[in-house]
Amino acid sequence: MDREQKEKVVEELGQIFESSGVVVVAKYTGLTVAEMQELRARASEAEVSVRVAKNRLAKIALNGKSCESMSEYLSGMTVLTYSVDPVAAAKVRVVLTTSATTTLAGCWQPAVFCRRRVVCLSEPHGTTLQLRFARARLPIELGRS
Repeated sequence: MDREQKEKVVEELGQIFESSGVVVVAKYTGLTVAEMQELRARASEAEVSVRVAKNRLAKIALNGKSCESMSEYLSGMTVLTYSVDPVAAAKVRVVLTTSATTTLAGCWQPAVFCRRRVVCLSEPHGTTLQLRFARARLPIELGRS
């Protein structure tokens, strides 16, 4: 990949981080090609997008964004799942939990959440909390656990 292609990828990733209501980072180590295709198919059905990108380029794209602290979770084999719908966390989690992935963190603009809180927000009882974050766009960041 030459410099021009890398710049284009950084720009695309920056748009994802800015315009998505929710972005979830997950490890996909051990996923076969068939399982990744199945993950993409389920994501498409749930109106969730899937993107695999070089972590270094994703970290550059995160610079200056509200969810910049998510860059600490970008190491190893990671996949980004995202949706413009800020209450789509349940959809994203369903897509990820039915495959051999491990959720690391999530970003509901502008807050970044650890894995435990992503799981909590993706549960049915978390919907009210999701709506509060989506409506208020609360500028808080919950710690890692």
